[in-house]
Amino acid sequence: MSKIYAVKVGRKTGLFHSWEEREKQVKGYKGAIYKSFSSEEEAKNYLRKPTKKVKPKQKKKKKKAAKKKNTFESAYDKRAKEQRRVVGIKKIYRSIERE
Repeated sequence: MSKIYAVKVGRKTGLFHSWEEREKQVKGYKGAIYKSFSSEEEAKNYLRKPTKKVKPKQKKKKKKAAKKKNTFESAYDKRAKEQRRVVGIKKIYRSIERE
């Protein structure tokens, strides 16, 4: 006795009598639901039962490692910051003097 294939979810649903027919309906179809049976009656009963809705697995998002802020401030960084501040103050004084 040959197998009978029941396709519940696929391009085309129903009963198929060969593996090749079944494969055309489910291969590459995301979320395809199918099963093989030895009798046609079992396959028909399987198709009548409601399909459980299964949520597709979601890919877990990788958490990005929090970048640590460099708390060490070198003497060079401090001097550069101070120079920028001084330049800003000089610009303010010049604009005031011009008025």
